[in-house]
Amino acid sequence: MTKKSSIPNKFLAIPITYNDTTIYISVISSKTLFATAKISRADEDKEQGYQRLLNKKRAKEIADY
Repeated sequence: MTKKSSIPNKFLAIPITYNDTTIYISVISSKTLFATAKISRADEDKEQGYQRLLNKKRAKEIADY
C-alpha cells in the first residue's frame, strides 16, 4: 500500500457559490490525487464514513448503465 503524503498540497480552484454553499472546481492529476487523498468507506456512523463499498453486482450495474 502506498503511504499517503503528509505534506499539504495547494491547487488552483474556481469557487462556485449557490444558496450559501460553496464548492470548488479544480483539475488534479490522478497520481497526485491518489498520493494525497483518503476515501472514507462506508460506516454505520454517518460522520465517519459515506462511500459505499463496491461489490461485483454493483460494479456490473454501473458498467451496464
